[in-house]
Parts: sequence; C-alpha cells; structure tokens
Amino acid sequence: MTSVAWRLTCFAIGAALVGCSSDHDLLAQRPGPGSDGAIGDGPAQDGFPVGPRDGAPAVDAGDPEPPGPWLLTLMNGVVDVDTARFCFVPIVDGGDVPPDEMPLPDQALSFGAHVVLSTLAPIDLATTDVHPYLVVRADSGASCREILEAQVAEGGPLPPRIHLVAPFAWSLPIIPAGTLAESRSYFAIANGCTEPFAEPGRAAADGGDGGDASDGASMAAAICGTGFGSTTLGLSLVKLSRQEDFVKVGFQAVNGSNAAAPATILVENPLSNATVFLGDSLALGQITPRARPAYVARGEFGFPLGSASVRVNPVPGNVSFPEFDTTMATVLSASGLDEGVFDGAANFTFVMLGIVPGQDAATSGNPFRVELVENAPDLAADGR
Repeated sequence: MTSVAWRLTCFAIGAALVGCSSDHDLLAQRPGPGSDGAIGDGPAQDGFPVGPRDGAPAVDAGDPEPPGPWLLTLMNGVVDVDTARFCFVPIVDGGDVPPDEMPLPDQALSFGAHVVLSTLAPIDLATTDVHPYLVVRADSGASCREILEAQVAEGGPLPPRIHLVAPFAWSLPIIPAGTLAESRSYFAIANGCTEPFAEPGRAAADGGDGGDASDGASMAAAICGTGFGSTTLGLSLVKLSRQEDFVKVGFQAVNGSNAAAPATILVENPLSNATVFLGDSLALGQITPRARPAYVARGEFGFPLGSASVRVNPVPGNVSFPEFDTTMATVLSASGLDEGVFDGAANFTFVMLGIVPGQDAATSGNPFRVELVENAPDLAADGR
C-alpha cells in the first residue's frame, strides 16, 4: 500500500514510538523480565496479556468470566493537554486506513474523564490491528481521516505548537488483532505527556516553550514520567473482572500514571487503621488483583464510608513523586460517584492518574489524583 496509509503508520508526527515492521510494536504491558510469557498472579505480571499479532492471547487465571457485553472504558490521563479525543484506525495491508468518522467521544475528555464504548465497529477486532491516536483541538468538524491526512500532507514533523490552534493527533501504541476480541470489560488509559518537559497547562495558557530539558528534567519526571524519544505518551490496557461476590463490593487497582511507577495504593479504616484494600508495587499498566477482585464489606471502610483513607506511596528508593494521602470521599467526588454506589454488589477499579494538570509536583500539597471506575457499567441504565 503507498502511500498515505503507510506513512500514517510510520510517520512520527511528534508521536509515541511505533514500530513499522511487519510485527508492530506491542502495548507496554508485557510479561516481566525473565518470564516465559505465562501470566502469573504476582503484580509484576499483572499487565494486559498481549502477544505478537500471530500469537494467541493469554488466558486469564480467573476465566471463565461471567457473560456480559463487550465494553471499553476509555480514560484521558494525559497530563499536558486540556482535553482529548481518540481515533481508532484499522491497519490494512500494513498501513493505516483512517475512517471518515469523527474522533471519539462526541464531548472531549478532560483529565481523568472517561467514556464507555460498546463497540469499535466496523473494525473487526479479531482479525485487524488497531492504531489508536490521541487527538486535541478536534472541534473543527474534521474527521479522523481529514485530521491524519492533513498532517501527512505537511511532508514532515509539524511545528510543535500547531496543535494549539488546529486539530492534531499523536500516535499511541498499536493494539494487535485479537487483543480486544473477547466479550469482556476492558479499560484503557492514555497517559504521560505529549511534551515531556512542558509544565502542565503552561503551553495552553501562555504559549510557553515548555522549559529547558536539562533544567526541568527532575520536575518533568515527577509529572510526565520518562520515556523514549520526544514524548512519554503511552496507552495502558487491561481487562476488568465482572466476577461478583453478591454480598461484598469488589475492588481492583490500575496504575495509569507514567510518573508514579511503580507505586502502591492503600485504603485503610481511619479508626482501626486496618487495611481494607492493598495494591502493592504496581508498574505502569499493571492491574491487581488480576484473576478476580478483592472483596470488601461496606462496614469495613469505617463510618462514614467516605472517611476511609486512600494513600499512594512510591516504592522504597523512588523519589520522583511524594507520598499522597486523600479520602474515599474525595476519590468518589472526583469520579462523579457517591457512597450509594457501594450499596449493591458491584466491582470497581481504583485508577492512579498522577499529577493534576497545572500543579507542580515539587511544591503542591495534593498533586496526585485517584479515581474509581465501574468494572461493568450498565449503559442502558445510564441512558447511553
């Protein structure tokens, strides 16, 4: 294929590094070092089981999962853009074939906001590689095809600030065929920064140049994390469990912050100091528990439930971000939820998002954000 399609796949356009061989780069979540590729129960291997495009996906230890519809909860965790949308582009004959559809969702996602998708049709997820793009300034009415082809037509990397006034797309890691083929509940979060040394919010606010890499590397790592090339932008993808206890509420945790990796999340009863939930030493894109959630009775959180403490800790020796403490009430509020969501049997996942845009990790008292997402949201009940 010529052309525009091939160049869209291989053209950097200020994007995350994506392989341009017949075997596309995989998502970041691979089995840990020294692994034989099997997926175990330890947190070091709790990432999404992604294999080569010609390989069979690994099977979760907790399968079979209860039946349910295909769902993808898509979250914006990118620190240095105001709002974002996404294009999902099928790869045909080795090249991108951008669709004429508008970027998703209809309303752009602010930091920490998410949308639940029930399909990526007409893409056949069982047989087709999918190339996601993070899109900003997509309010011009341009389709994914128009946005991407306009960038290729420039014939080379665009000026770094062009996305302040025009639609702009950054490449995210390719999702191999078969990765999303099961009828499961999936969670994906775009994370990191499009410009690793930019202070969050500064570019959009005043058109600043993002600072000097040598002077701002330490603060940039605490905000954006580290990565290869010109960006720390990435995509983390996991399966969420629908296995319910029917009496207690189930919890999992995902680290969606490139800057806070690895990190531990701890939920405690403030009166007894008893541990209610622990997600230990999670690297970027890892989920725990992996096979099935940890189940907690409502009363274990303490009274009121919102007073339960939520703490995110760096592992010993990691000084790139400070310990962060908040409450369950704050987490629920940031997630658009209230304590009533725990009245019935359901499952939720804590998402470690990282530094709130516009904050300085070195001086802010509360630089970190944690949210909850439902593992199996009922789209019909929500009117979606």
